Amino acid sequence: MSLSSFSSCFATLPKIAAEIIGNFPPISEKLANASVKSLYEEIRECYALGLFGATITLSVILLELSFKYKIYNERKRNDPSARWEEIEKLDFAASIKNLKTLGKITESEKKQLDRFNIDIRNTYIHYNLQKLVNGVFVEKMPMVDTATGEVKNLENVDVAKHPYLWFSGKKFRDKKEVNGILQFCIGWMNKILG
Repeated sequence: MSLSSFSSCFATLPKIAAEIIGNFPPISEKLANASVKSLYEEIRECYALGLFGATITLSVILLELSFKYKIYNERKRNDPSARWEEIEKLDFAASIKNLKTLGKITESEKKQLDRFNIDIRNTYIHYNLQKLVNGVFVEKMPMVDTATGEVKNLENVDVAKHPYLWFSGKKFRDKKEVNGILQFCIGWMNKILG
């Protein structure tokens, strides 16, 4: 790729970014954690660039990090010798359980977060492509019959059944799901830490 074609790829980004950044959820002004704020800014950059898969994955990481900081802060309040190393070992499910034990979330909130963990977090963090594209269909897709050379249009193609379409299908799902996942993760971050 030449430098001029590379530059032209980015020429429209400022306009696109300005159009979509208004959808980005704000961070609580009460939040006072530099690590969380830095990760939040990185997520905004990915979102503005239209990197929705990265936006989703980093949002999930932000949510988990927020939970861990809340647990750490609570433990430090009760035990000044509490160590971050112990908190860092917690997985998402254990973090949710700790928040419930600490009385920071209700039983129904725990169930909601457990569902998010299974349905969204695990699927993105473990990059389960086939699961990510489950339910994604391409309305019309051209196909070349290699025997005849004839171009045919396939209709209502189930992306999950065609591994060569998985990445494209994931990008479609990312774009469709990003705002809801952002709202969920940043909303919870603000609730837990703000």
